Amino acid sequence: MLLAASSTSWLMTLIGVVVVVVLLLAFWYGRRLAAKRTAPPPQPQPRADSWETPDDQEPPKPH
Repeated sequence: MLLAASSTSWLMTLIGVVVVVVLLLAFWYGRRLAAKRTAPPPQPQPRADSWETPDDQEPPKPH
């Protein structure tokens, strides 16, 4: 009986280690994919000029 409990604990330890390794690899792979992605081009923000007031605002330009 003691031998069966010992082999089960080793099996659970091995499964735990495999799960941790898979999670670490998935995190590493996701970071690589995110680093390869290019950032979107910056677009001008409305009222980005600090001296502009709501009354001075120009109408939006059609795209």
